[in-house]
Amino acid sequence: MKILKFRILNYKSIIDSGYCYPSERVTILAGKNEAGKSSILEALEDFNSGEPIRKSAYPITHSEMPEISIWFEIEHDDLDGICENAELDITALPSKAEICVTKAASNTYSISGDFVERFLPESDIDYIQRIRDAYDAIATRSIKEVASKVIALPTLTLTDLNKAKNIFVQYQTNITPHLASFSTTDQQTLKTGLHILIECFDSAESNQVSPRMLFSRELIEWLPNFIMFSSFDDVFPNTIPLDELKDSEWISDLKEITDINIDVISGDNDRNKMHHKKYLNTELNNDFRQFWSQDLSQLLIEWDNEKLMFWIEEDGHYYEPEIRSQGRRWHLAFYIKVSARAKESVRNVILIDEPGLYLHANAQRDILKNLETAGEEVQVIFSTHSPYLIESDKLDRIRLVQKFDDRGTVIENKVHSVSDKETLTPILTSIGLELTNGIANINQRNNVIVEGASDYFYLNALKRLFEWESVNFVSGGCSGNMPKIGTILQGWGCNVVYLYDNDQAYKDALKHIKKEWLTINTELVAKLPVDGAIEDIFSKEDFVKFVIADPTLLFAGRNSDFMKGKDKVLLSKKFIEKVNKESQEIELDASTRTNAKLLFEVLSTLFSELKVQ
Repeated sequence: MKILKFRILNYKSIIDSGYCYPSERVTILAGKNEAGKSSILEALEDFNSGEPIRKSAYPITHSEMPEISIWFEIEHDDLDGICENAELDITALPSKAEICVTKAASNTYSISGDFVERFLPESDIDYIQRIRDAYDAIATRSIKEVASKVIALPTLTLTDLNKAKNIFVQYQTNITPHLASFSTTDQQTLKTGLHILIECFDSAESNQVSPRMLFSRELIEWLPNFIMFSSFDDVFPNTIPLDELKDSEWISDLKEITDINIDVISGDNDRNKMHHKKYLNTELNNDFRQFWSQDLSQLLIEWDNEKLMFWIEEDGHYYEPEIRSQGRRWHLAFYIKVSARAKESVRNVILIDEPGLYLHANAQRDILKNLETAGEEVQVIFSTHSPYLIESDKLDRIRLVQKFDDRGTVIENKVHSVSDKETLTPILTSIGLELTNGIANINQRNNVIVEGASDYFYLNALKRLFEWESVNFVSGGCSGNMPKIGTILQGWGCNVVYLYDNDQAYKDALKHIKKEWLTINTELVAKLPVDGAIEDIFSKEDFVKFVIADPTLLFAGRNSDFMKGKDKVLLSKKFIEKVNKESQEIELDASTRTNAKLLFEVLSTLFSELKVQ
C-alpha cells in the first residue's frame, strides 16, 4: 500500500495545497522558512486514525474546516484481506486499486474512487450521510449554547458507532428538560435531529450498513501509520536498569535493527552473555558504519548485573552518549529510530521535519544515506532547506512549497515551474555544488568553456545524444568568469576554446579578451550557430516536447525569449536527467539535428586549427 497523491484543505496556512504526488521512496519538501513545510507534515500526521485533527490547525481567517485526502494504491492481497475481515464476498477483485480516503474535521473518514463505485455500493439509506447531515443541522443552529455543546462533543468515527450513539442519547437526556425555553422551531430541529441520529445508530448496530461503510471501517485499520519526527530531543540514554529493559522504547527500537536478547542479558549464563555482547556490538557497528562516515567511533553496549550501558568510543576513549555534541546525539537517535520504523513489521510512512539541523555537510550526507535505505522499505517524506540533502541528479523527488498572500501554502510538483529564488536556493546551491566539486574530465584535451549551468547541462545532454566523445564541456559560471577558468586550464596544459551565446555577451567577450586577456586570442572564441541562446539550438517543437515537457504549449518568438524570467538552470537539469534515463526515446527533429551538427562542426574546426587530435 503506497501513497499516490495527497491534498490538504483549510489546515493552518494551507487553504488548498493542491495535489502533491510523492515519489515511491523518498520525497523532499523544499522551500524557504515559514512557507508551510511543517504544516504539511503535521497534516499527514493528523491523518492517523484514533486522534482528531489538532485544534491549532483550524484556520483563524475563515470558517471552513480542515480536510485531508490521501489517494492510496492498494494491492490485490490487501484488498482481499480487507474484504475478508469486513465479511464482504466480492469476486473478481482487481490486481490493484486506487482509493481516496478523506479525513474530515469531525474525525470521520470517507472513501471514493472507481473501485469504491464499482465494488462497494451504498445501501438504499445512507446512514452515515444521514448522521452527518443531522449532526451538521444541530451543530450549526443559531442557539449558541446548544451549538457549542454539540460541537464540543467527541467527534464521530466510522469505527466507534456505539460510543457516538451513547453520546447523543446522553445529550438528548440532558437537553430535554431545557427544550421549553427554546422556540418551537428550535425544539423541532433538536428533536428531529436527535431522533434521526439515534435511529441511524440503531440501524448501524443491527448491521443494516452499506458494504462501503463495512469496507471503510476495515480499511482504516489497514492504513499506514504516519510517524512524525519533528526533532530528536530525547538524549540517547547512558544506562537502562535491567528490570526496565522490556519496557524501554530504546530497547524496543534496537530489537528491530539488531538481535538484542533481553533474556540472555538478564540471565545467569556468563558464557552466553560474552558471546552475545561480542556478536551484538559487531552487528550494530557494521550497520551503523554505513550511515556514519565522519570518524572511526563506535557505539558499544555493555552490561553488568544491574544495568545496561551505552558508550561511544572515540580514539580509544569512552564517552557517555549524553555528553557528546548535540549533532552526535541527534544522529544516534535518528539512526536508531528511523531504522527501526523502516524495519518493523507494520505499515509506516516516515515524516521528518528538517533532519540534520545540527550536523555539518558531510554528516548530512550520511543522514541522506540512512533515508535512502529506509526508503527501500517505507515511504519517507522530509522537509529541508539544506542543499546537502538535495541530490542534483534526483530533482524528481523534490516538491517545492510556496506561500502566497491570497492562496496560502501551495505544493508545486514541477521544480522548473517555480520562479521564487529564495524557494529555489537549496536546489540551485545543490546544482552549484555539483558544478564546483571539481572540473570534470580535464584529461580530455578538447575543453569548451561555456557561459553557465544551463549551457553546461544542455550541451552535455546533446553530447550524449550525438556521441560527441571528443569534446569536454566546462561551466564558466558566467560570461565574465569564463576566461579565468580557461586560463587555469591552459596553465594545466589543456587546450581550451570559449563558446558564447550569439548575443551581446559574445561581442563583449571579443572586446574584453582582446584588451585584457593577453593569453587568449579571438580565434579561441566561438558563438552558437543560431540566433540567440542555448535554448535556440532546439526547434520549437522539440523544445516544448522534450524540454518543457508540454507539447501543447504555444508561444511566440524564440525559445530563449520564452525562458526570460524563468528558471533556466533547473529546466536544463531536468532535460539532461531525461536524456540520461530515456535517451533511446528522444528523437530530435531535423532542425535540431542540423543546429547541433553545425555547433559540433564549429568546435571541431577550432580544435583542428589548434592541431588537437
